[in-house]
Amino acid sequence: MRCYISRVENGHTVPSIETLSRIARALDAQLADLFSGLDEMPLIAADPSEQQFLEEMRRYLPVLTPAERERVLEMVRQMAGHA
Repeated sequence: MRCYISRVENGHTVPSIETLSRIARALDAQLADLFSGLDEMPLIAADPSEQQFLEEMRRYLPVLTPAERERVLEMVRQMAGHA
């Protein structure tokens, strides 16, 4: 469904491996193709302090479990809601 793909693209939901596999098949691609190039993708921010923050967060992502990542996102969502 388009609305689900949009939620994935915007980081509002995390698809299962099975769902990612289906998406890859629909794109006539391998599952691994969906992950290739992630390390090379630039995180661009207009403000240099935001850029530094994004780069630091990116360094921590590989060591976080999916549950830890979700907790971090939830904290950010809560803080943004109180801004």
